Amino acid sequence: MSAARDPMFELRGVSKRFEKRLDVAGRIARRLGATLRDEIVHAVDGVDLTIGKGEVVGLVGESGCGKSTLGRMVAGILPLSEGEIRRNGVVVARAGGPPDAAPPALRDAKLRTQMIFQDPYASLNPRMRVADIVGEAPLVHGIVSAGDFDRYVDEQFRRAGLDPSLKRRYPHQFSGGQRQRIGIARALAVQPDFLVCD
Repeated sequence: MSAARDPMFELRGVSKRFEKRLDVAGRIARRLGATLRDEIVHAVDGVDLTIGKGEVVGLVGESGCGKSTLGRMVAGILPLSEGEIRRNGVVVARAGGPPDAAPPALRDAKLRTQMIFQDPYASLNPRMRVADIVGEAPLVHGIVSAGDFDRYVDEQFRRAGLDPSLKRRYPHQFSGGQRQRIGIARALAVQPDFLVCD
């Protein structure tokens, strides 16, 4: 395989199951003889996918088919129930066991993989000004210094098509489209090399 064709991400047999446990009434009913069981939802089942550097992949499917769940697993937000995810040939997520990547490399891989969420309002902290939402991660990870914070946030706002003069506002003071741009600015602010766009 040539370097240009080496996969950036490989998903091998990736699955995600959510278990809905019985509530107290259901457990009592089961003890009294009812045939009730915990429910298992197979959100993602046995996905194999290879994504090369510079490649754009679109997942299409009906609502509730697991697209967002798969994206969250790739971004490192949700653990896997089965399978493994490799990034540049190194296992960064594995069901039931530790990944191959050392903790610093794993942290770096997660930082370089960012997600733009489907619902921007739910993904933005309503108590934070948008400048802090966009600039917090770059500051914490040493991408920008405290002295360059304002300039860097302004640059990220312009990059996402937002007016930097609005950066001291809170998320509820923006339209839905502007909030989506704030989410994009936040994802791009840490200089990722892979974006999951939900």
